[in-house]
Amino acid sequence: MKCHSCGAIGSPGKADCEFCGAAFVLMQAGREVPRPSANAPQAAPRPATSTESVTTPVENAAASVNKAVQPQISFVKDTLNLISELHATEKSGFNIWAFIFPVAYLFGHGAADNAKKVAATCLIPQFILAIVAYISWRLTNALDVVAAIWFIYVCYLVSTRTHALVVKGAPFKMGAAVLAQVIFTFAYYIITLL
Repeated sequence: MKCHSCGAIGSPGKADCEFCGAAFVLMQAGREVPRPSANAPQAAPRPATSTESVTTPVENAAASVNKAVQPQISFVKDTLNLISELHATEKSGFNIWAFIFPVAYLFGHGAADNAKKVAATCLIPQFILAIVAYISWRLTNALDVVAAIWFIYVCYLVSTRTHALVVKGAPFKMGAAVLAQVIFTFAYYIITLL
């Protein structure tokens, strides 16, 4: 989800921007409606009337299962939307370290959610390519070029839009950055060996 105040891309499960603290905005009927802050007082629950349905324990259990699945679905959805959001974000200067080590750069600057999304955006096409390699080795050569171009494009987007991805003023954590890059490189290597 993109913050309308600072332009940063944050997690949709949060009511406020983790970068500047502004409340995220919802779109309803084509106009912006501010989302209530997490600190805002909540309305007291009202008792069900005779015309409203009362949920049973089975329905409550089903609802809790759906709530448990939603964060995974929203992560996949956010990963797919990340590239379009980055593409729509205004460019800042080119950062060579974010281009060479995008996952490590984001993790080191405290943007773990965005680092995971960038890693998934790079690993998913490589995984699909590994599956296609079992079907036809001729397609693999052409798709290798496409996967390499995609990886470079994602790195370029991250390196030119770091202002929207990292937590402003957060100190760089070298240990977290190195560990994230090692895990990402290992996963990329294992997928390419498939």
